[in-house]
Amino acid sequence: MMIVFLFCLCFFLFSTYFYWNVNFKNFHYTRVPILGYHNISNLFNISATRVKVEAFRGHLKYLSDEGYHCLSLAEALPYLGKCSDPPQKSFVVIFDDGFQDLLVDAIPLLKSFRFTASIFLVTGYLGQESRWDVLLRTHRQHHLSSSEIRTLLGDGFTIGSHTVNHPDLTLLPDNLILKELIESKEFLEKTFNIPIHFLSYPFGRTEERVKSLVRQAGYRAALSQGQCQRQGSPDLMEICTLPINVFDGNFNLENKLTRNQFFWLEQIKIICLNQFSRGTPLIKPMKRV
Repeated sequence: MMIVFLFCLCFFLFSTYFYWNVNFKNFHYTRVPILGYHNISNLFNISATRVKVEAFRGHLKYLSDEGYHCLSLAEALPYLGKCSDPPQKSFVVIFDDGFQDLLVDAIPLLKSFRFTASIFLVTGYLGQESRWDVLLRTHRQHHLSSSEIRTLLGDGFTIGSHTVNHPDLTLLPDNLILKELIESKEFLEKTFNIPIHFLSYPFGRTEERVKSLVRQAGYRAALSQGQCQRQGSPDLMEICTLPINVFDGNFNLENKLTRNQFFWLEQIKIICLNQFSRGTPLIKPMKRV
């Protein structure tokens, strides 16, 4: 029985590695790792995007102890292409969705380590419950309000667009995609009197048609996850982030930052978890607010 188990295990690992080698080995990742979080909370939540507070604290301590330097997205932008070499051990932190629980633990922890972050906002739900999302917890999360966002901006954090209604843009016609992109950008610029250069794709998904419309809407760069461009010239409309999830400890964080010999396992995990999120726009079709 043990021999059969070991044979099956070896076959599974070999098959997984072969699948990665064929499909994901040549994905293009930026020279400045972009760590993508969603919500930092100890409240019950079966979503893989939740990271517990102590785990997040451990990530930040690891980064600090190892001498990593946190950049804002704007600071990292020149290095996301091939213009110049980034500072050694630099990284970026982003938060998708802009949930209110960031104020409780995530932001104070970032401040305590003198790190910064960019927060991508679903503009149609500011200060409201996340009704666009599937309920995988005992309560619905609330999004940051305009006044809370102003406080974060005053503390040196930056913001970007995560569209108006958080749809899977690849499922929409061109006119609705442009509406999502332009309305969210214009709302943030008018409300907070700052330029908005960055977009984070809802569910991390994009395609050539969507990227063309993102350029047309006036964004300088857009962030993806799970699916990323193949090797070649970096495409600022498809910057590949490294999602951090509930399963990630410091070992996984190191794998993602250094892209070491275990990085292929992290890629497989990222792809698999990203596939689960495809169910949200099917279960909860977009409703404009």
